Amino acid sequence: MSAGAARRSTRLRGGQNMVEFALVAPMLLVLIFGIIDVSSYFIDRDGVSDAARAGARYAATWPGVTAADYSKIAAAVQSAGYPPIPLADITITYWLIGASTTGTKCGSLTAAGFAPFGSYTAATCETAPSTSAVSPTGGGTMIEVSVSYTYSAPAPIPLPTAATVFTESTEVLEEQAAP
Repeated sequence: MSAGAARRSTRLRGGQNMVEFALVAPMLLVLIFGIIDVSSYFIDRDGVSDAARAGARYAATWPGVTAADYSKIAAAVQSAGYPPIPLADITITYWLIGASTTGTKCGSLTAAGFAPFGSYTAATCETAPSTSAVSPTGGGTMIEVSVSYTYSAPAPIPLPTAATVFTESTEVLEEQAAP
């Protein structure tokens, strides 16, 4: 084979490599961005769950139904880490536990303030009954911390996870002070 034929053959193979790369590169980019998006999806979902648990842990030890209490519980939710949870997406619901194993919903605390249910007030919602079939400590208030977060995919390609809202709730029984 002559030197000219060898150069032509090398040039043709170089063109073939570029065509192959042009065919494979879009699929490779979709795969890479898909991995990034799915990873981000699970990180955010777990972060929302961790945030609800952190808020519930704080609310169990420092319960209350005032705006200052909401701010402290919301700060515990927000300090749990990634993703950043807006205040408007944090709700704290109070249930009075008495003879019923399900409890009675007495009120809800949001960024807008306390919203009582039925004939309850902030004072009666904060006061736990003296006996309980559920709590071995003799009564209590169950506190439910609900957190919502709208997930937005970081990848520049449209994937099915792009418009997902994560909602996590954690219920805890208010810790009773030792006698």
